[in-house]
Amino acid sequence: KYCGGLRGDPGVSWDVQARSALIDKALTVSAYILTSYYCLSALGMNMSGLLAFGGVSGIAIGFAAQKLVSNCIGGVLIYITQPFVEGDHVQFKNIDGRVDSVGWHSTRIASIDDGYSYIVPNTDVLGSALKNLSRRRFVPIKVTIPFPESVD
Repeated sequence: KYCGGLRGDPGVSWDVQARSALIDKALTVSAYILTSYYCLSALGMNMSGLLAFGGVSGIAIGFAAQKLVSNCIGGVLIYITQPFVEGDHVQFKNIDGRVDSVGWHSTRIASIDDGYSYIVPNTDVLGSALKNLSRRRFVPIKVTIPFPESVD
C-alpha cells in the first residue's frame, strides 16, 4: 500500500501518501549518507575525525534547535495519529474554531468567536487537552421541561 501511495494510485488516502513520502525521504537520505561514508572510507579518508565532528556538532545543533525539532516531531505525530484534520471543529485552551491547516511546525485554527486565525505550535497542541467536536457520535442537547409544582 505504501508503494501505491508513492505512485498516487486512485483510492489511496492522503495519510497513506504522506506516510509513504516520509518513509521514502528517510530511506533516501539514509542511503545517501551511508553511500558517502563508505565511498570516503574506501578512498582512504580517516572517518573517525569526521564522525567525532559530526557528533559534537549534532549535539550543539540539537540543543540550539530543540524547540524547532520538538515542533517538527509533533507535526509528524499529528500526521500519523490524526487527532484532527483540516476542517475539524476543535476547542483548544481558550480557542474555539476550525482547523485551517496542519503543518510540520504549527497548526492554524480559525476562531469562530472573533474571526482571528491562531497559529499554535504543534508541541502545545499535543501537550494539552484538545476537544475535537467533529468526531463525536452524539450531540448533547439540553432541554428544559417545565412541570407544575404539584409534580415531585
